[in-house]
Order: sequence, then structure tokens, then C-alpha cells
Amino acid sequence: GCGPSDDGPLTKGGPAEVRRLTEVEYRNIVADVFGTNIAIGGRFEPDIRDAGLIAVGTTHESVTESGMEQYDIIARGIADQVVGPVHRATLIPCKPANPAQSDDACASKFLAKTGRLLYRRPLTDLELKTAVKAASDSAKALGGFYPGLSTSLATLLVSPDFLFRREVS
Repeated sequence: GCGPSDDGPLTKGGPAEVRRLTEVEYRNIVADVFGTNIAIGGRFEPDIRDAGLIAVGTTHESVTESGMEQYDIIARGIADQVVGPVHRATLIPCKPANPAQSDDACASKFLAKTGRLLYRRPLTDLELKTAVKAASDSAKALGGFYPGLSTSLATLLVSPDFLFRREVS
């Protein structure tokens, strides 16, 4: 068609570039959001270099299958610590009505706040609803609020909305 483009306002300022967080950026965000007492274990996908410099253009961005597996291991380790007995009182702003069951209100409160920090923007209504449902379904399957919340948090930590940054030039 010859009608107006659906590209919206981003096309006026130049194309948006997407780049993967570096290992340093990833570690800094986790420390900023959850504190420096959260250990980050696992092997990060190497940063892509172009002529000796870290490549930032969209043409270089990818994560290998083994890289995603490593991000998943790292995310699960972080999430288990965040909701674990040592850190939950300071990192989760509420307590479930019954720790043996799902609690959508408490999960929503935690995931909305944490998701905003991890995604560097508020979660959409659908994203929050999906994250809360994942926490609820996992709590039922795993037998407790905290294991369910951990699963949902790990999902946020492997999401492209966390692992990649949109940069508009």
C-alpha cells in the first residue's frame, strides 16, 4: 500500500538498535536490583567483538543455544537466592497468605516492581498477568509460593526484554 507507515515515531529519530547486555552490565543490574549479596554463577555468552571493539549494532546480536542454556542456569540461581529464606524478607515486599500455596496479590506486587527494574520500563498488563500466572501455576506444581515465584522471576531474567537493550539513535 501507499498509505502511511505503521512504524510510528521511532523512524523519525533513526532506527532503534538492540544490543545484548554485556556481562558487566548484567552483573551491575542484578546488584542494583537485588543487592551485592546475590552470587551470579555460570558462564556468560562472550561479547561479540568487531575489530577489537564490542559490537553494538543489530546485525551482530544473537545468543547461541548453549548461551541461552547458560543464561537459564544463571537466572535460576539468582531467582532461587532472591526468594530463598536468607533474602526473601528484604527483597520481597510482602508475605504470602500461605507459603504452601500461590498468592497472586503478593506475586503481582513483587513482579511488577522487579519487572520494571529488570526491563527498564513498566511491565505491560499482559506481561504482568503472564508472570503472575506463571508464578501461580509453578507454585501449584512445585508445592509452594516461593518456588513458584522463583520460576517466574527466572523467566523474567532470561527474557529478551531483560537481556537486550533498545537504543534509539
